Order: sequence, then C-alpha cells, then structure tokens
Amino acid sequence: MARPDLLLADMITILHPELLPDHKLIWYLHLPPTMSKGGADTKSPSNNNSSTGLQTR
Repeated sequence: MARPDLLLADMITILHPELLPDHKLIWYLHLPPTMSKGGADTKSPSNNNSSTGLQTR
C-alpha cells in the first residue's frame, strides 16, 4: 500500500530534522557517518564523484 505521507515525513526528517523531532524513519535507513581510511583527500575538490565512486574528466 502506498503511503506518500510517510515518505514525505521521512524526507522532512532527513532534510529538516528539527521540524519532526519524534519521527522514526520508515522508508529510509539512518546510516552513521563513516571516517575515510586513507586514500583520497576528502577535504579538497577532486575529479571523483564520491556518491557513486565514478571518476569524471
């Protein structure tokens, strides 16, 4: 069953957590931040796309 209200509540919680402080995520999973272990410098701009792992020219 489609529940667009829950999907919208999840998106609001992700983008503006102060608006729905008691909402528990339904459709999305909260992942804790990870630390980069060596490799590329994550603070400077580079030619790689960190979300997909693909390199651009």
